[in-house]
Amino acid sequence: MKASAREKRELEIMQAAFKVFTRNGFHEAKIEEIAKKAGIGKGTIYEYFDSKKDLFQQMIIYIIERYIQGAEEISVKENTVREKLIAFAAYHGKFLQYHIDMTETTVTKLDMLSGNMKQWVREEQSKVHNFVLKIIKEGMGNGELREDLNSEIAAIAIIGAINQSYTRQIYFGKMRAEDIDPTPAIDMIFKGLSKE
Repeated sequence: MKASAREKRELEIMQAAFKVFTRNGFHEAKIEEIAKKAGIGKGTIYEYFDSKKDLFQQMIIYIIERYIQGAEEISVKENTVREKLIAFAAYHGKFLQYHIDMTETTVTKLDMLSGNMKQWVREEQSKVHNFVLKIIKEGMGNGELREDLNSEIAAIAIIGAINQSYTRQIYFGKMRAEDIDPTPAIDMIFKGLSKE
């Protein structure tokens, strides 16, 4: 569906806000600077968003919804569970690289989000878990993975391994997501750690 003029302007404002919030953090970010970055007047922002907090929350909603949509789109292109998890890991890494500063800002500022917004963020996090869980159950059903696997624990382990692997290499190792191969992390989980 084609975006309306209002939706396009909202997106332009959120994209400008993303840059300002990422650089300055929530409390230091100024609506004037966001407006300037978006090429509009300060008053125009308030025609689309009630406050700086509202803009910040709507921006988070947009980012998370895009992430989940992208993850789902990428997984349907692959055949095996292993391929789907490797593709998801690579996608997560690229997304994390672009949003790593904003992710840190969001996590450290969760206390300033509204109660409804906090609940929504938790629900969206559950969607990511359920997305990986669905892939695991698919593998258990088609014989790629053991039938006696604890799928919930497996999903937690996979998401944790992917997230930590990319966070460490991007944030501390100063590597680009495109240069990180997610295959070893996924294969280690597939093969396990024991000799047997």
